[in-house]
Amino acid sequence: MMIYISNLSQYNQGRLIGQWLDLPCTTEDIQNALSMILCLDEEYFITDSEGVPFEVNDYDNPFEISKKTKAYHALGGPERLCVGFLLSEGYESVYTAWRVTLMPLCMQENV
Repeated sequence: MMIYISNLSQYNQGRLIGQWLDLPCTTEDIQNALSMILCLDEEYFITDSEGVPFEVNDYDNPFEISKKTKAYHALGGPERLCVGFLLSEGYESVYTAWRVTLMPLCMQENV
């Protein structure tokens, strides 16, 4: 799973400056990528994604995308298939509700 983060200012000037980021990744990985991409500019956007089981929009938060992919990776096989299907069909709210309420319970030991 990967996203391509681009410098919006440079893109508007006809230059594609960006970096692929493997997901899930650490906060530091994202911050380092943004530092390299942006330099003195402030705005970025997500130009492309590959293998991400949910919709990624241009101005989504890469930190949140990484959290979602980390939660997705933590799933077992059947759960991953089910969640992947729900996300691919646009049921983001179902995934969000699951992640917020049920996943913390599933991740606890001795449950």
